[in-house]
Amino acid sequence: MGFFADLHGFDEANIVFSLSTDTYEGIFKELVASLELKDSLSQQQAKAVLHGLLEREKCGSTAIGKGIMVPHIKTEIVETAMVAIGIHRKGLDCHAPDKQLSHIFILSVFPLQETTLGLKFLASVSRALYKALLQEQILLAGSSKEIWDIFIEKV
Repeated sequence: MGFFADLHGFDEANIVFSLSTDTYEGIFKELVASLELKDSLSQQQAKAVLHGLLEREKCGSTAIGKGIMVPHIKTEIVETAMVAIGIHRKGLDCHAPDKQLSHIFILSVFPLQETTLGLKFLASVSRALYKALLQEQILLAGSSKEIWDIFIEKV
């Protein structure tokens, strides 16, 4: 079992199987909307989370290369960690250091007082998803359930 198996409340409802927008702002909106529905964020909280993510992105792209983007923030808005995953089949230019298009988006929101979980999460995701075979499995998955299974078992 991987890191995601220990994440309270993470399930396939947190996965957007086919992101439909062509901007990273739109992708963030879709992923935050999945958190809003699943994790009971109010509309006002969701707007604040989205604003925080967009402000964080102004500091530098969270695209880490190899087709992966990991937008993340710490905020007083949430009391527990929240994660949403999205797949963009076409790929999107998110200013990755290797210039590759981003296909796998792993958005995370952590409580402001959380000191280590966020860092452990980002390290675990980066390490696991840099494996080409795992990326391929995720992109070839046929459903949100298959992607969820991959993350639970291998990340």
